Amino acid sequence: MKDFKGIYYLHGSLNKAIEDILHSIYKHREFEIPASPKLDVIVNKHFIDIYADMPGVDINDFKVYLVDRKLIIEGVKKMYKHHQKVNYILMEREFFPFRKIIELPYDVNYENGFAKLKDGVLHIRLERHVYENY
Repeated sequence: MKDFKGIYYLHGSLNKAIEDILHSIYKHREFEIPASPKLDVIVNKHFIDIYADMPGVDINDFKVYLVDRKLIIEGVKKMYKHHQKVNYILMEREFFPFRKIIELPYDVNYENGFAKLKDGVLHIRLERHVYENY
């Protein structure tokens, strides 16, 4: 994964540039690129807990990576496939690929972590790395 650092940096830079342009156009309104799940990141003495809102995303449609201190959540929210021809009268839900890159505040022991998806919320728990004092 280390070979892709530049790609992740470029993706983050492009997202930032697009957000800056949109913020300058829509100065008085909050705006965020929708292709990024909303997160809560909670830190305590032993763990880092990440909660990501992922409604409508199937467990097989996303991946979680850990590269250095960056946690990457990426996947796609797929459109429901109808078994017969339909005509939409209204279509407000969004279907899109997404990626979120989080810079973790601490080193982690990824071997002791877990991730689970329940009721549209992804919960990732990572154990903080404890360094021995020499």
